[in-house]
Amino acid sequence: MNWREMMDSFRNAQGDAVMLISHASYLFKTSGVFWAVDPRLNRDLHIQAEEGLAADFKGLQVAMVTHLHGDHYDKALIERLASQDIHWIFPHFMPAEVREEWKKKLRCCSFLAPGDEISLERLRIRAFESIHYDYFQGKRCGVEENGYRVEAGGKVFLFPGDVRNYEMLPDIQKGADEFFTHVWLGREAALSPKEEMAESFCRYFAGANAGRMWLGHLNDMDRAPIDRWTPAHAQLVKEGIQKRAPDMDIQIPEHGKVYCL
Repeated sequence: MNWREMMDSFRNAQGDAVMLISHASYLFKTSGVFWAVDPRLNRDLHIQAEEGLAADFKGLQVAMVTHLHGDHYDKALIERLASQDIHWIFPHFMPAEVREEWKKKLRCCSFLAPGDEISLERLRIRAFESIHYDYFQGKRCGVEENGYRVEAGGKVFLFPGDVRNYEMLPDIQKGADEFFTHVWLGREAALSPKEEMAESFCRYFAGANAGRMWLGHLNDMDRAPIDRWTPAHAQLVKEGIQKRAPDMDIQIPEHGKVYCL
């Protein structure tokens, strides 16, 4: 879908809404508040966004960044939006020189450690430690990452992030109305998903106290096919979760489509 059509449809949505603008980049409207998690432009799909970008994001009030991988941390976009009144939420583990750079460039920013809470623009945000690492060929792979629990518009939104070890994920039994998780079934395993990883994913998230679950992080075209998760993988885990939790509402969001909340 054309970038401008996407943004127009989001802005014109009636009531609370969410839209996926990249494989793991979410825009939200809740009770009139415009906020985002890991805002990022996919350069191939969003070439049209280069003109009028500031207008497209006009009114964005709060934006959260989970970690520093380039498909979540779009430094170029943040710099393009630096003059706007956006409160940026970054993880505390950013290097000191990067933190100082953003403090100088941005109108407002905060750096949250796990357990920290902040209230902004009718949003209550709590950071927690995500588990963005695994062991591959005897070596630990991954990075530090914040997950976020957001209270907004009378609902709870949960963003565990790019979890790699589901059994070690912080307790999710407190629940959420809208639960955004990312499909991952093993390193270099997209062409032949590991059964034990699929079982671990489905078993753990079937136990989530979630009103609705969203399965994202799909069709990242910057990844090689061996590491690229697709809607077919999401359908696989959706069916696995629903075998264990048949009443759970599970969505596989399409890029550029507006969903009512």
